[in-house]
Amino acid sequence: MVSAVVRRRGRGESAGIDLEQILTVAKSMPRSSLTMQSVANALGVDRKALYNYVPDRDGLLTLVALDAFAAQFATLDIARTSSWQGACTAFAQAFVRGIVAAEDLSDHLWFSEALTSWFLEPTELLFDKLAQAGFDDDLSIRAVTLLTTIALGHARDVTQAPAGADRPRHRSLLRALAPRDPDRYPNLTRIAQNGENTYESEQLRFALEVFAHGVAAELDARSGTREDGRNP
Repeated sequence: MVSAVVRRRGRGESAGIDLEQILTVAKSMPRSSLTMQSVANALGVDRKALYNYVPDRDGLLTLVALDAFAAQFATLDIARTSSWQGACTAFAQAFVRGIVAAEDLSDHLWFSEALTSWFLEPTELLFDKLAQAGFDDDLSIRAVTLLTTIALGHARDVTQAPAGADRPRHRSLLRALAPRDPDRYPNLTRIAQNGENTYESEQLRFALEVFAHGVAAELDARSGTREDGRNP
C-alpha cells in the first residue's frame, strides 16, 4: 500500500521499529507537531532509522492519509456485488469516503504512486466485473476513468464544503449576481435563490445513476454493432 514512500529496510530493523509502529505514532500526533524527529523521539530511536521506511515529513503525512483512505475499502467486496452497476457504485462511494476520511491530508492522495500501488486489487476486481458483463477493454477503461473523475470531483466538493458549511459555488454565484440587474440573469437568479445543495450524497447518487444509464447505453450500442458484424 505504501510502496512509494517506503524505503529499503536497513538500520531501522536493528533499531526494533517497523512501519506499523511509525504509522501508529504518526497518527497519534497533531499535524502541527508531526515531524521525523518527533516520531523518532516517541519511538526512542535515532531519526535516521526512520529514513529506511519514509523519506521525510511528507512521507509521514502520506502514510497517515493512506491509512485513513484504506480503512474505507477494508470491507468492500466488489466480487460479491450483483451487477457491474453495483460494483461501480460501491467503488465510487468507497473512493469518496476514503478521500473525505483523509480530511486535511487528502492532497497527499492525489495521483500518488502509493495510492495507485495500493489500489491495484479493488481496481482489478472492478475491471473483472466489467469484463464479465461484456465490456471490452476500451469501454472498461473509459468507464472507469469517468467513474473515478466523478468520485474525485464529488470528494473535492465534500472536502470543500462539509455538512453545514458554506457552499463555495452558491456563495460565489450570489456574490457575482448581487451588484447586477436580476432581469438580465433570470435563470441564474432563480437558481441562486433555489439554493440546491450539490455537495451532499444526493448529488453523487444522481451522478452515478446518470453514469450507469449512459455506460449501459454505450455497452448496448457496442454489443449491437458487434452483432451486426461491424467494428465497434
